[in-house]
Amino acid sequence: MVCSQCGAPLPPKTSRCGYCSALNDIDLRALQGSVRKGADSKLTCPQCQRSLQRMNIGSGRLLTIERCEHCLGLFFDPGELESVVDQSVARVHAVDMRRIAAIVEEENISATVPVRYVKCPVCLRMMHRKSYGARSGVVIDVCSDHGVWLDGGELGQILKWVRAGGKTYDHHRKQQEARREEIQRRVDARTHRKHDAAGDE
Repeated sequence: MVCSQCGAPLPPKTSRCGYCSALNDIDLRALQGSVRKGADSKLTCPQCQRSLQRMNIGSGRLLTIERCEHCLGLFFDPGELESVVDQSVARVHAVDMRRIAAIVEEENISATVPVRYVKCPVCLRMMHRKSYGARSGVVIDVCSDHGVWLDGGELGQILKWVRAGGKTYDHHRKQQEARREEIQRRVDARTHRKHDAAGDE
């Protein structure tokens, strides 16, 4: 692949050009088999305030997402992002922590986008910033009612993280946290009972 801005060869593991630093778009055809541009959306990009373009993607179940052709940001309705990720990456059981660390180092997308809260393209309320997953390096913007906004390049970074076992790692980490919280609850309950028993004496 070559950079869409300067034509230089792209490094094999990143979508950021090593010569001009331009962020290159993810090939949506590689994700879902087919891509067709739809009608212009009535929604506006929360980053650069330009009109979003509807994109129909998928060879099986058709998904319609909105994309900014200027900053390459993507807006997904609720559940669509996970659907795209699940259909694009085969289930991964092994976790490659070196690769996960390298992805953040190579892509470094969050460091290039100024930290700011953006409005949901649908309801225009401020979206919540949330880490996509443990050690993914991606902070997504979420509207609980209408969907998820990804800045340009973040979808590619998420897919690489998933392929390296990031989702498996995140799942195990959440299970460990839940176990620790349950143990702490039991300890607190036991301490509380002892305290109550001592007070009754």
